[in-house]
Amino acid sequence: MRTKVKGFEVYTMYVAMKAHFKTKSYDFVEFGGRIRSRVSSYEKRKDKYYFEKLAKKYNEQEVKEILLSNILENDELWIGDTLEEQAENVWRKWIARKDSLERNFRQEFTTICEYMEDNNVSFHSFFTSTDGDHPEILKWFLRKEVSVETVLILDSLLSFMKRLDKELEDDIVWKEYSQKISKYKSFFKADQKRFRKIALSVLNSYDVQDK
Repeated sequence: MRTKVKGFEVYTMYVAMKAHFKTKSYDFVEFGGRIRSRVSSYEKRKDKYYFEKLAKKYNEQEVKEILLSNILENDELWIGDTLEEQAENVWRKWIARKDSLERNFRQEFTTICEYMEDNNVSFHSFFTSTDGDHPEILKWFLRKEVSVETVLILDSLLSFMKRLDKELEDDIVWKEYSQKISKYKSFFKADQKRFRKIALSVLNSYDVQDK
């Protein structure tokens, strides 16, 4: 059943979703998207029109997904941009990634293993910072060669992000993306045993050092 939503509720979700990715203390899922907001303040907003239009165009779950997928892409997202075609494209691509999670992970991890084999890059070094340089996994993510979902799955298997948080604690770029990726965990669920099996199957097909 499509749950209708009001403009003020869209506004509250927008504020809550931004707070989730911007702050360490607030968790959208834990608080059920609830955050302090006032109808009186909302009524005075110049951008109220966009929240009302979103409420008419989409149901509650769709609004949540549009906000999540687009703020994940751009945490400075302006609400008016969510009504543009680009925002819907980002949302559709996010749904496609979610619906093809195993296939996408297998393809992306295969590409990583091919790169490591062809360039004589060890498995360990791909996820490690050397002399303060960005690790390969971050470079690939920034170039959009691996999805945020693949990064999270690999981290669930290898636990490299906590180590990199210490190694790159003063690196502005790493801190920004580490927080974004980590905060996405609240919305992301994957069968660790299933993906470990897939990862080992792919890895064992390549001659990669330090498996």
